[in-house]
Amino acid sequence: MKRKIRFCLAVGAMALGLLVAGVYAEPGSQLKEEKHDKKLKVNEQMVIKLADNPSTGYQWQVDYDKNYLEFKGKKYQGPKRPPGARALVGAGGASSFTFRALRPGETVVILKYLQPWNPPPAKIVTYRVIIY
Repeated sequence: MKRKIRFCLAVGAMALGLLVAGVYAEPGSQLKEEKHDKKLKVNEQMVIKLADNPSTGYQWQVDYDKNYLEFKGKKYQGPKRPPGARALVGAGGASSFTFRALRPGETVVILKYLQPWNPPPAKIVTYRVIIY
């Protein structure tokens, strides 16, 4: 009996250790980053389309300079499925972010995919935008 208790305690301690190691893993160790360049004429629109799955609690946080870009809106498109097929619960889709160039210059759009209550982000997408 004592042997079983010791075994259970040892397994529990190992499991707890693995859990703690996962929680305190190096911040950003699995962070995925993408960098893009985009050239726009004044008044031209740019659409950034990114994979998205709201059912996970993740969402895209958008940072941009309002002096150079106007945010026209976000549109979510669920997964495409064949006619007559059932919806897949929890399946991801894509979000499209539309911006309009306001004046000449250079700016940056940063999109972070995160759960607001659980930083850091899982993914960061950066667009360097040159407006002429």
